[in-house]
Amino acid sequence: FEDQFHGTSLDTVKWTASSGTPAVASSVLTLTDPSVNEAVSSVKKFLYGVLSFRVKPSDTGGVRFGFGVYDSYYIGFVNGSFRTGNAAQGASTLTSVTLSTTDYQECTIIWTPNYAGFLVDGVLKVLHTTNITTEPKPIDMVSNPGVTLLVDHVVLTPYGDIPFTERGRVPVTLMDTSFNQMPSMDTAARRGYVQLTDGTDSAV
Repeated sequence: FEDQFHGTSLDTVKWTASSGTPAVASSVLTLTDPSVNEAVSSVKKFLYGVLSFRVKPSDTGGVRFGFGVYDSYYIGFVNGSFRTGNAAQGASTLTSVTLSTTDYQECTIIWTPNYAGFLVDGVLKVLHTTNITTEPKPIDMVSNPGVTLLVDHVVLTPYGDIPFTERGRVPVTLMDTSFNQMPSMDTAARRGYVQLTDGTDSAV
């Protein structure tokens, strides 16, 4: 799944405007409205994958993008935090992340059955292993009232297209010792991947 937002209108084969009147021009999707949330959702739903957005928000605390972020169950960037879970039931995990409001950044969400990660310009910022939804979700992009979200492109690599030996593993170059999930250096690491301490490196 991919959209570079060519043309002058939203591709309705791929997207539906859930709220507001999103605009497309110069290969950029613009979500902005002074009084209501402006939201776009993919027509199709997806289960797991690597989802990348190139975005520039006017306010990092006023935008949402990811899997199901227009719903209660989600995995994505939500109003200044990377979040996983179900906010309506209070079962969610969140970690604050600050995005640039002056430059475009490549924001990537990795969603597997065992963990979810959030990268900014190729650097892992957050790794969650709790409250990982297992329900198919649409790709959502939302701007809060008075906030602008510019989206240059959206690219999804489905879970089924990720090499089997790589599923459930985190690339060793993305791991950081500041995270609680520390790598164990076995043969998987020598292949460029590491295990998490809970054993979730197993291919699933």
